[in-house]
Amino acid sequence: MAAKAIFLTRGALGHFKLGKGTQPLYDALAEAIPMQEQDSYMQNQIKPAFAMVREGKVLSTVETAVGSLN
Repeated sequence: MAAKAIFLTRGALGHFKLGKGTQPLYDALAEAIPMQEQDSYMQNQIKPAFAMVREGKVLSTVETAVGSLN
């Protein structure tokens, strides 16, 4: 939901930059989940996000950018 909010408000954010770990994660989510301006069935967007968590892609994407979180 946060990635969708960033997508929908990107024009209003101006020069706001995402963090060192947040930007790569946002990019990975945007690649896995087609971002759309219009309303859509959220289940179709939640499934790929849950899969990324289960497969460890969320953690590995952030750790690649910022280092180990353990």
